[in-house]
Amino acid sequence: MRSRKRQGPHNATDMAPTPGDSASEEARAAAPVHDDDETKECKESLDVEPHSPAPVEAPAVGEPLPKTALPRGGYAVETSVGPIQVGMPPETIKDSMSLGLPIPRHFVLPSERFVKALGPDMGINVAEFEFPAYCNFFFHRRTVNLIVKDAETEASIRAVLQETLFGPAELDIRQDYDDSVPDADLPNLGAELAFFRKFGDKRIEIDMLVSFTHFEENNVARIEDNGKVVEVHRDGDEFKIIDGARSVSVPDAIVGSALTEQQRSTEPFQPPLFGVTVLGNSHGFDPVGRTTGYIVWINKRGIMIDPPPSSHEVLEAYMISPKLITGIIVTHCHADHDAGTFQRILQENKVTLYTTATIHGSFLRKYSALSGLNADLLQESYQFKAMTLGRPLNIRGAMFKCFYSLHSIPCLAFEIAFQGKRMVFSADHMNDVENINSLHAEGVLTDARREQLLAFPWDCDVIFHEAGVPPIHTPMATLVNLPDDVKERLYVVHVGAKSIPEGSGLKPAPVGVENTINIVTNLSEFSRALEIMEILGSVDIFESLSVGHARDLLNFVKDITFQQGQPVMVKGEPGNDMMIIMSGLAEVIIRKAGGEIEFTKTFSMGDYFGEQALMQPKSMRSADIVAKTKLEVLRIERTDFMWLLRGTPVMDRIKQTVLAREAHTWTLIDLNTTLKFLTASQRTHFERCVTNTDVEQGDILWSAGSEHSAAVLVDTAEVEYEGPARQDTPFTRGTWVCEVDNCVHGRPAENALKVTKSGRVLLLSQSNVIHLLMRNPGLYLALLNRLWAE
Repeated sequence: MRSRKRQGPHNATDMAPTPGDSASEEARAAAPVHDDDETKECKESLDVEPHSPAPVEAPAVGEPLPKTALPRGGYAVETSVGPIQVGMPPETIKDSMSLGLPIPRHFVLPSERFVKALGPDMGINVAEFEFPAYCNFFFHRRTVNLIVKDAETEASIRAVLQETLFGPAELDIRQDYDDSVPDADLPNLGAELAFFRKFGDKRIEIDMLVSFTHFEENNVARIEDNGKVVEVHRDGDEFKIIDGARSVSVPDAIVGSALTEQQRSTEPFQPPLFGVTVLGNSHGFDPVGRTTGYIVWINKRGIMIDPPPSSHEVLEAYMISPKLITGIIVTHCHADHDAGTFQRILQENKVTLYTTATIHGSFLRKYSALSGLNADLLQESYQFKAMTLGRPLNIRGAMFKCFYSLHSIPCLAFEIAFQGKRMVFSADHMNDVENINSLHAEGVLTDARREQLLAFPWDCDVIFHEAGVPPIHTPMATLVNLPDDVKERLYVVHVGAKSIPEGSGLKPAPVGVENTINIVTNLSEFSRALEIMEILGSVDIFESLSVGHARDLLNFVKDITFQQGQPVMVKGEPGNDMMIIMSGLAEVIIRKAGGEIEFTKTFSMGDYFGEQALMQPKSMRSADIVAKTKLEVLRIERTDFMWLLRGTPVMDRIKQTVLAREAHTWTLIDLNTTLKFLTASQRTHFERCVTNTDVEQGDILWSAGSEHSAAVLVDTAEVEYEGPARQDTPFTRGTWVCEVDNCVHGRPAENALKVTKSGRVLLLSQSNVIHLLMRNPGLYLALLNRLWAE
């Protein structure tokens, strides 16, 4: 077992070497790269207040150790060796800073390093050790101590740090550039990354930032410091921290929220034709500001850029449908830029991930190491499109020109042009003429690279430019010295608000959906048609329609607007049309025979209702539907629909959806602790994949050793496994049963599934299981390696 290196004093500015603590000695030896004034300026710009924690008074023997529940999740426990924190969700350092707690050096990693359960926290990395390591090293001149399960966990953390600190171990940036770019014009990215790896006269190594303590075979980890010992015990679903005669237990499950009370909109957000919503404009050490991230709107659809953690909560609060977000751009693999990406990927439907092949490789290796999931499996959760450097790329009708910024790891900056307007995102970038020329003189930058960096497009209509602490960020003074006409078009990001000098002419990027920057407002003659086609293309029943059918369908649909509270459909009235939501919310009210409400459900953008009228002439509406907000819908009449789509797969899909809704599939979904977190759109898709099936006692739904060909959601029947997974009690109503891994990969089932009580189940064929899970990657990961979910 690798034991922890000894800890020195907490005061970062006057740490004395501790015998045997070689990593901390290296960190302190590297410290003179900044003198005291520079260190102070650095901390102030990062909103870090230099201080030493107050001594902890010794409480009475036997009292529990003090613990603090952190807003973003996890616990800080006061001990004789300093604070010990359990769990490390994104931006956890901000919690310590905002609560006035000393920055911990010791962190216990939870057993599950990222949240796999469906729900708002899905995809959150609760072992985000990057910023705790940066904070301890760069501002306290010490290593961070990670208490981890074993050597395998340590190896995975080292793999992550390799990508985030130094970039890929092997670089092949030729793959990122268009063939028309000569080799001589390619940057020497390896030399640039090596330059940023210097810290004083040292070369930064992982062991200078991180040390490890492993749990022993008895599930105990010992932290020793200056003759004092604290033990951390793994005890079931808890960690017990013991400090002499005192102890405290904290859960091995990290819960919390990255956002404070969020302002909520009462009306659906209407995106601009071309513009930007700033989700955050600050950095990872600012306890007040939100970490920098954006949504760029192109043709009324959004591409998220470095989405901050829990940014989906902002979208939900402002009623921005996930279906408005078609892609994500990852600029680089630092935690303050990619932490929200994986979370957003898993929230609903599959999205497109845009970045270079090099950065994508880092992203995959990093999140494979963090999650323990195979990289190929992770890549199945999104569609990757490489952003090629050296030639313009057309994304949703806008032209992107991409280039590598000057940063410590590969980092993507880009310019976007649309309808005669241009904006640029610098990403993290040391964009200072003096420094660029100095690096060129030292041979770090090639001639072509120097010219490319000096040709930054300051003439764009809108500029989002970072600032921060050099050498990895642009000095604020550089932006202050820009011409006034440039500063008028420039928004500063990646800094705390207090870091922008008063009277400088600079302004922070305005945060919030209500402050969305609208750049182009002139609709083209095709804009409305494109918007309608976007909606029709997002509806699952219209998948695989031919271009001709889609064109004809566009001619048949009619726009209708309902005001909030206005009835859309009334139960018992005749129906002859189907409606698809363009924007807004519709509430579906299901009533019992006596008229009292049985349950309600809410439909949003891209959801549809009234489909039963398309299948059954003179059918009656089966539910009341009311506009919950202002509601725009597309209406398709039965006669037009039947004329156009009779004989296509659409008819079978609608029929299957009607039957599933008659079986009250939503009620069954609500009974399942995993599936109940599916959104309305995901539930509708689930409905289309199931078949109501009556089964008899003794039926075998699949056999052990045969191809695993189905999944089951139990309704009134009861079933049980026969084989290694046999349980004492049968599976009852609302239980999902499937050997997901075997079913998806076409492998034989390890258990037979037998009906023990006659009744009904909802059956999904193997092809529908694959279709459902590949379209909903979060559901796939939530069910992965599970044989059932109750």
